[in-house]
Amino acid sequence: MKSLDILKEDHALVERVLDLMERAGCHMREGQPLPADFERWAIDFLWHFAEHCHHAKEVGSLFPLLQIRGISSDGGPLGVLLAEHKRGLAYLERIQDAHSRQDRIGFALLSGEYSQLLRQQIARENQVLLQMVETCLSEEDDAELVERFHSVDREQRGQELRRRYHAEIAQWEEAFREPVGPC
Repeated sequence: MKSLDILKEDHALVERVLDLMERAGCHMREGQPLPADFERWAIDFLWHFAEHCHHAKEVGSLFPLLQIRGISSDGGPLGVLLAEHKRGLAYLERIQDAHSRQDRIGFALLSGEYSQLLRQQIARENQVLLQMVETCLSEEDDAELVERFHSVDREQRGQELRRRYHAEIAQWEEAFREPVGPC
């Protein structure tokens, strides 16, 4: 299903940024300075790509279609994922607040917790939710989802952001290549 491929590609991009955030946390705990502007950049990525592009596809398109097809959002995998999306949004707001207060320790701690939450959520989505999609959605549903996902990308400039962030992530990965102590 093409819709699943789109979500998996988004997940892979988000996980690369989570890797960077974890490396940033290691740098901070080791007393090493972060590359200039990394915190602001990470927050920008998480708001613009993870929330407004990727999560908008799931919460605004995929989850409602699954509900129409009989998957309950009260408890069960879908309910858990919806609750995790809300928790993730609350974390992101707290991360942004820590950054605006120049609380680098708070930023690092919250980023680590957020990263752990998102990694668990992505694993659940890749292993459970996407299998549910394959079993309960038709080819027509898949085509509709792909069009909805493209619509979200058009509205949020998703393709442009994806290209930009791919290049920027590569630069940050290079900046964080230097090893730090055990973390």
